[in-house]
This record gives sequence, structure tokens and C-alpha cells, in this order.
Amino acid sequence: MKNILVTLVLCFSSFSMAFSQTFSLTNENFKSIDNPDQDYTIINVDGKTKNEVYLLAKSFINTYYNNPKYVSNDIENEQIVIDAVGSESMRVIYRLSGPNIWRLEYKIELLFKDNKILFRPIFKRLDNTDDTSTVALISGGFGSHGVFDKKGKPNKKSGNEKIDSEINKIFNDFSSGIKKSITSSDW
Repeated sequence: MKNILVTLVLCFSSFSMAFSQTFSLTNENFKSIDNPDQDYTIINVDGKTKNEVYLLAKSFINTYYNNPKYVSNDIENEQIVIDAVGSESMRVIYRLSGPNIWRLEYKIELLFKDNKILFRPIFKRLDNTDDTSTVALISGGFGSHGVFDKKGKPNKKSGNEKIDSEINKIFNDFSSGIKKSITSSDW
């Protein structure tokens, strides 16, 4: 019985580490949880040149995003910038009238070096799925909705949790996709 309990604890801790939270949205944009002064994290890709790392990222992006227009900037072997809209709708009441179903609009900046990828997520806004209203990072005044108020406090904690969850899923998918590509590249 004791062995079963230990095994279950190890399985759950491994699962939570595999899908751990890396970024958290602040009133200054996404920040690394491990290093709150940084708005990025580094993915180590041992034994790969800058060109190989770039090609791995490009390959992942082409399979993850179904439309190449999401790549707004591509400087070969240097940088890829992705502008995209999240795949998950979230219900959060940021305004009192009208539909409150939102999609995250974000940007991902990828920079490349030998053995490394810099991953930087950038919050752009939340777009309403039923009308043209948006939610900015910080409230701008009367009639303007923000994820944070002017003092830097979250307006809806559940909204921040959903945004964090979506951007961390994208990071985890990217990171594990890169690592999976490395292990399966010698087919």
C-alpha cells in the first residue's frame, strides 16, 4: 500500500512538473515565474547549432499554427515573431452588459543562438467573440476595460488564471514539441 501511494505521488508530481507554470501575466506583461525581472525564458537545446534550432522551431510552428499568416516576422536563423489568437474561448465578466466571451490575442517572440531558444510571450489584448469590444492590459478610464486596474491589481483573478493557463500551454507545447522533434529526428 505504501509503495502504491509513493508511486501515485511521484506520478502526479511528474505530471505537474511537465505542465508547470512558467509565465504569469502582470501589469507589465508576462513575466517569468522563476525570474520575475525577466519577460522571457530560455529553452536549452543541447548539441544543436543556431540554424538547427531555428529549423526545429520553424517546423513546430508550421504544424502548430494552421495558417502561416500568424508568422509576422521571420529573420532566418535570428528571430521568428508570431501574432496569433488563442484557440480557447474564456468566459470572464469584464463588463456588465453584452457577451463576455473572450479570446486571447498574443505575440510570441523567438530568438535563436547555438543550443538555445529565447521564448518571450507578449499580451496584446482580449477580443470579444461576439462584438468588437476588447480588453487591454490596463484599464484606461471610464468605459475602458483592462485585465488590471490603474494600480496594477487584477480586475478578475479568474481572467488572469485563464490567460496564464493558455500562454503556459502554448509554451509547454512548444518546448515539448522541440524536444520531441530532437528525439524523433533520427527516424
